[in-house]
Amino acid sequence: MHRQGFIILSMNTAPAAKQTHETAFSLVDPSKLHPGLSWKDRIAALVTDAQLTAAGVTIEQVNASIAFFTATMPTTTREKIGTSEEPGYLVLAKGYRAGPAGDH
Repeated sequence: MHRQGFIILSMNTAPAAKQTHETAFSLVDPSKLHPGLSWKDRIAALVTDAQLTAAGVTIEQVNASIAFFTATMPTTTREKIGTSEEPGYLVLAKGYRAGPAGDH
């Protein structure tokens, strides 16, 4: 019975986790950043602290979303972005297509 409660709890939290992954991934999704690319392509994105705050996610959640959607592990480097040197991150990942789960 306790186990069933755990399963129900997991099912109830799944939509929220999925939404967090989708929101976080949207900050680095190649198809949103570069017209003509697919979400399956290589990820190379600059994400500012302000973008993270506005989306309500952390860089750790962005990294988790990349792992979730692409089955690849990202690398993140702390950077100063643009001429205003806004704090943020350079996020790189092989992307789904080149990763272990990809269509190759």
